[in-house]
Amino acid sequence: MSYRFMRVIVFFDLPMISLEDKREYRNFRKFLLKKGFAMMQESVYSKLALNTTVANGVVSSVKEHKPKDGLVQMLVITEKQYSKVEASHLLLIDSGGQYLEGTTDITRTFVLGDISEEERYWFTKALRGHIRLSDAHFLFGCSGINLDILARGPLWDQDVDYQCGTGHGVGHLLNVHESPNGFRWRVLPHRNEMCVLDEGMITSNEPGVYCEGKFGIRHENEMVVVKGNVNNYGQFMHFEPITFVPFDLDGLDVSLLTNEEKTWLNNYHKEVLEKISPYLTSDEAEWLKSACRSI
Repeated sequence: MSYRFMRVIVFFDLPMISLEDKREYRNFRKFLLKKGFAMMQESVYSKLALNTTVANGVVSSVKEHKPKDGLVQMLVITEKQYSKVEASHLLLIDSGGQYLEGTTDITRTFVLGDISEEERYWFTKALRGHIRLSDAHFLFGCSGINLDILARGPLWDQDVDYQCGTGHGVGHLLNVHESPNGFRWRVLPHRNEMCVLDEGMITSNEPGVYCEGKFGIRHENEMVVVKGNVNNYGQFMHFEPITFVPFDLDGLDVSLLTNEEKTWLNNYHKEVLEKISPYLTSDEAEWLKSACRSI
């Protein structure tokens, strides 16, 4: 069956270590733009095709020109599927921008109408992982590979995993994904992101659950590494969030959270409300107050 008007979406995660890596990255982006793709975000491009036959041709062309290293995936859907967001289930939005003050990268999963108990369960499990990593205290000398289990733990306990890194370094007016810091459970030599986490480094924290054909969930903040106490054991470090947007409490099963996790979430939302409210209209501030309510 051939559909009229298809949407081809290209997602890619490419290494940026060697000069050859960077050259291939630039050439691939130039190729996509030349082929009529529009950049949706740093590593997601979209193109409208007249019908299924044209879309398949676009896919073949991308496969021929994709870099030899890294990950390139494609999704082909109808334009109706692409443009329609139903008032039910979950909506995942990964967004950000480049500013003189810094680069932002944030994901929130929003509840649109009724959701299933399965969706609520995994929404909560993924947020537990996010909170556990956010609240970590660790000795200087640790890298992301030492801490990744904090985020994956609530999922691994259920024999579930997200098959990507937990977080990546964030550049300043450079690459949104930038070495040498990151969170992964194993070393990938081509990624070069397992350095010691040092004061001032900014890393994303974005565990998720992705069930093909059903739903996708991710909770992402940027965090900065700061120094903590020094004692006879050494220099302790921890993270502070620099992303201030409420998590959608309508997706939570609060009974699955520990008291410590509830406290972290309430304190985070209190900080969001205090920092963001002064920039909002009265109606917007009322919405934010509700979104940041205590649980």
